Amino acid sequence: MARILYDGGTEIVGSIGGLTFQRNHAGTIVKSRAKILKTLSLKKSVIQTDFIGIQSLWYQLNYDQKTVWNNFSLLHQKENMWGQTKTLTGFNWFCMLNYNRYSLGSPYITTPPIYEIPEVIPNYNLTLDANTIILKYISGDATPNTAIMLFSSSKTKSTSGPARKTLRYTLPLMITPVIDFDLTLYWESTHGIVYNSISGFANFNIQILLVPINKNSFISASGTSIVKGLLLP
Repeated sequence: MARILYDGGTEIVGSIGGLTFQRNHAGTIVKSRAKILKTLSLKKSVIQTDFIGIQSLWYQLNYDQKTVWNNFSLLHQKENMWGQTKTLTGFNWFCMLNYNRYSLGSPYITTPPIYEIPEVIPNYNLTLDANTIILKYISGDATPNTAIMLFSSSKTKSTSGPARKTLRYTLPLMITPVIDFDLTLYWESTHGIVYNSISGFANFNIQILLVPINKNSFISASGTSIVKGLLLP
């Protein structure tokens, strides 16, 4: 918003209509206001577009189909990836399950599945060096009925771990456990940047979140968070 000052004349200070008014010793300067653009990786843009498409499928269901989903929501609560128990609507269940199915390469559904929760996934660690991000298996049994949706953050200086909003869906792990799995190219595709330490800053943290998902119902559960830092001389 601009202010108009009257003091032996007229002076405009501030911004209006996309223009910024400034004054210095040379007089009044008018210039276009800077615009901050939020960039998206190609992968994130595709995911957002497809999620909007999933939402539109809900509105193609008839009344009876929506009622079935709404009744399903009354019977079951949902544990989100952060371990919080939530009460969802039929619309929420429909979108969440179909998004999970889409993410794991399965066709959409119009009726709710049989309620099945995921198995406990194996234990993993994350190792970083100057050029690679490796997911390392530590212990735990195979989970034939459970896949993993892996989320990752970009590089951050935060010592307490990246904020939740920075996590992006990166890839599915359909067979578990995986041994010494190289995430580097998937991470680069997700975040639209080159991983190696020359790109950006050398000392940073990266977080991954491993979210178990039942292969039959596509219901997910609380995820396992791993934060790892890289400190280079």
